[in-house]
Amino acid sequence: MYINLKKLKKEVSSRLDGCDDSFNGLMHFLKIKLKLDTRKLHMNENISVNDYELHEIESFFKLKEDNIPNDYIIGTSSFFGREFSVDNRVLIPRPETELIVNYFIEENISGSKVILDAGTGSGCLGISLAHLDNDFDIFISDKFSDPLNVAVKNVQKHKCQNITPIQMSWGSAVRECSVDYIVSNPPYIRERDPHLGNLKCEPITALVAKNNGLSDINLICKDAYSILKDGGKIILEHGYDQADEVKEVFFYNLLKPEKTIVDYQGHTRISIATK
Repeated sequence: MYINLKKLKKEVSSRLDGCDDSFNGLMHFLKIKLKLDTRKLHMNENISVNDYELHEIESFFKLKEDNIPNDYIIGTSSFFGREFSVDNRVLIPRPETELIVNYFIEENISGSKVILDAGTGSGCLGISLAHLDNDFDIFISDKFSDPLNVAVKNVQKHKCQNITPIQMSWGSAVRECSVDYIVSNPPYIRERDPHLGNLKCEPITALVAKNNGLSDINLICKDAYSILKDGGKIILEHGYDQADEVKEVFFYNLLKPEKTIVDYQGHTRISIATK
């Protein structure tokens, strides 16, 4: 059996409404998952595929027809220049979360700092920070074993020697006054938010929080006051319209709001506070 670019484009057009995201996802699938030489396809040459590869290509189309995201189909997602294993136990990493890594770079943070990546999910944030400085002592935590298992797989994949995984709720098992930085992308979407309709494949526990999307943010800020050293910071991702509410949560938990960071759409997406 042979395939070529024209045939693939035609099939994407007829079965997947010609979506560029679907076609790019298919090309990435062929390259990463099936190890096919997609350069030949771009030159419009036929590529021979075996029965297994043909079956996997058909499976890709069926999964896309069920609106499964490309990253889950392929099993990897890109974050800060690295590929991370992902599946439906963890969120697909977002570009906005990379702003937290950028903050560490721009602030020239280095040396023997203790960092907690709370609610780590795939581990992409903690692992990216671990590669900035081998002297960082990083703990990655998650309340649930399923996402933590994915994170541990990624720690092993990226050969991080300065990361310790812990199963716990936020910072609940960390010694008082022992952490320099807390970083987190917690659940912050409000219950019954209309955007949830587009996120049906991702774990609801990593997306939705009670109390108008603020319950987990409250919990982590409460733990932050206990476990941060004096002068330590929490760097928190939140919803595009939650900056004022998060500032109030900081005040309520005796944390001093310090700085905010806007995302690529101009929304305040990261808030930073100091103990």
